[in-house]
Amino acid sequence: MTFEYEGIRVFHRINPRMKHAYLQVEHDGSVVLKSNGKNLQALRAFVLSKRDWIVRQQNRLQAHPSMLPGRDILYLGKTVPLDEIATHEFRTGSPEAIRRSYDRFYREQAERYLHERSAFFAAQMGVDYAQLRLRKMKRRWGSCSKTGIITYNTLLMQLPEAMIDYTVVHELAHRVHFNHSAHFHALVASVLPDERALRAEMRYLKSVSY
Repeated sequence: MTFEYEGIRVFHRINPRMKHAYLQVEHDGSVVLKSNGKNLQALRAFVLSKRDWIVRQQNRLQAHPSMLPGRDILYLGKTVPLDEIATHEFRTGSPEAIRRSYDRFYREQAERYLHERSAFFAAQMGVDYAQLRLRKMKRRWGSCSKTGIITYNTLLMQLPEAMIDYTVVHELAHRVHFNHSAHFHALVASVLPDERALRAEMRYLKSVSY
């Protein structure tokens, strides 16, 4: 079901068992409302109360580059034509071949780039780690275990360098504070003074599917 509230087009997904209404902005900028479908007047007021938030999310998504699989690639925050990537042979014969080529490219770049940045910031912060692992993940940019194993999402290579550095420093900071306390954020900020702004941006960044 689709509604339009003062210029905001909303895709309404109804689940009678839901107790609360939820609103989200999808990667393509579309607005999705999930609710039990009751009290449409209250739902309309709810959507309108979130108008400014919706616009902010849509603006953020518009600022995030996209790519045309098989023709270009999103690398370090910029869309680059494939013929400018001289270090990799891309296979574009089928959707599966494209996916494998892109996955391989991001992993190869992550092997070099993320190891270098992790070593650089670890020395600066006076911390160590047991191992770095790389894998493609859907919902996380990185993680750090209590045993010192840091795992990075290879799709980090799609993001601008400042966002990658934030992720690296964030995970390394967990080697000191295994939480997200004020002390943790202060440590990240001691390395990256614009930590607060970077953290806010990272909340809305998503990898690009292909």
